[in-house]
Amino acid sequence: MCSRCTLLRSDHLLAEMEIEVDVAYHEVFRILSQEVVPMAVAAERVIPRIRREEILAAFEGVEPRAKFFIASRLEFLQGAYFSHQDNIRCALDCYEGAAAAYYAGFGGTYGYAYRLWCIVGASLRCNEKDVARQTLERIRDLRCFDTLPSQGAETSFSNLTARHAGLGWGQNRDPKVDVALRNLAISVWRMESKLTGGASKRK
Repeated sequence: MCSRCTLLRSDHLLAEMEIEVDVAYHEVFRILSQEVVPMAVAAERVIPRIRREEILAAFEGVEPRAKFFIASRLEFLQGAYFSHQDNIRCALDCYEGAAAAYYAGFGGTYGYAYRLWCIVGASLRCNEKDVARQTLERIRDLRCFDTLPSQGAETSFSNLTARHAGLGWGQNRDPKVDVALRNLAISVWRMESKLTGGASKRK
């Protein structure tokens, strides 16, 4: 039995909290699919910050592999909250925690990439360009992108970066930010081709 299953079977309160987070997380994205509101606003409507912090505190001290489900979602929503408040340093910390928790439980899937993109946006906002580039390189090298066709892959990668990294950037985002994100993504994507002598892993 995995460590998460063992924990939830032995502590019914934590098990109920995980169900609460799962329901709330899906409700946030349901709202986003129907209304034009920031993620932070939707999250506050469904599971307010004070409740998110209570649940995270309840799981404090639990090993990462046992709390990945909770942490990967609540830390992500906390990051969205702080981004919306323009507290980018706190947002960056939350996104890093969310990415680490997600990877511990799910590995390098698209959900992991989604959280890493938020780190890219927040890092650029904090003027940590090296962190942003290194994080984009990690995204590029994930197996979930191996099947991207070589034709149009660069454009797809830059578009995804501009779309998802924008959440990490926070408020006061203008078109110049999207341009900077796209240019950085293209640079990172092309670097793979240079390092492999023009031979890419993309089919």
